[in-house]
Amino acid sequence: ALEALATLINKKFMRSPWDCVNSFYVRQFGTRHAINLKILQNFRVQLKGFYVEGRSTNGFPSVSYFAEKAIFPGYFGELIKKETGKTPQELIGNHILECARQRLVLSKDFVSTIAYDLGFTHPQHFTRFFKQRTGMTPKELGNQQSERINGLDRKAPVNKENSH
Repeated sequence: ALEALATLINKKFMRSPWDCVNSFYVRQFGTRHAINLKILQNFRVQLKGFYVEGRSTNGFPSVSYFAEKAIFPGYFGELIKKETGKTPQELIGNHILECARQRLVLSKDFVSTIAYDLGFTHPQHFTRFFKQRTGMTPKELGNQQSERINGLDRKAPVNKENSH
């Protein structure tokens, strides 16, 4: 009985070295919130800059590309996930999707041109990526936007008195 009590006390109050290290590791995310936000902001700026500077012609930006630029590349992914609830890869995908939507709606570029500009090696991969995230193909989005614009043009009231 004494041995069982000693085992229980050991389990309850004695922590393994791994538990101590892990506890410290998790705690630092909470105590470094302001620094983490700066790293997150820097990541977002660099992600936007990746496409503005035309580096996307070499493919997608990788998480390691941004982690190497971070002050703490060892836990860059965990830091981003802790601050945003999303992995860096998810944020990169969301950014690519937003860039794609803007280009599809605001430009008259071909889908293949947009795909290559965003770093896709094949337009089919871009179409699959886009459809998985939006439920429609890039072409369907373009058609939907055209219908909305044309529908608004037809429904717009014409004021004949002020048209002279």
